[in-house]
Amino acid sequence: ATATALGLLSDRVRAATRQPLPAVLLVVVLVGVLLAARAALRRGRPGVALVATGATLALPVALVGAARWPAVLVSTVDPAATVTVTDAAASGPTLQLLGWLLLPLLPALLGFQAMCWWVFRGRTDGRAPVYW
Repeated sequence: ATATALGLLSDRVRAATRQPLPAVLLVVVLVGVLLAARAALRRGRPGVALVATGATLALPVALVGAARWPAVLVSTVDPAATVTVTDAAASGPTLQLLGWLLLPLLPALLGFQAMCWWVFRGRTDGRAPVYW
């Protein structure tokens, strides 16, 4: 909240903001999600609170991206040196190579994630060997 308030007060941030409407809407969503997390905790719904607080961690990234779209890196020295999404995107051959690398690696990563969830399923206390 402090970072958002300071950003709204900063002339440099306001000058770099190219899409103010999505930025304001995402700030409203961020506040709403925080209030939803608090309400979920009061009602004893920790799963909903976990999802809501997870969203509060992701929303600032979306907020900055939406506010600066299509700029990825805004140059404060020379506006012509600002890097846009088109400039930052990978080339076609690079994306093709990454696509082929993804095929064998994605199932392995998903399998490892599933194994971690299985090993650490359920609640543990300090006496459980999995805890250490």
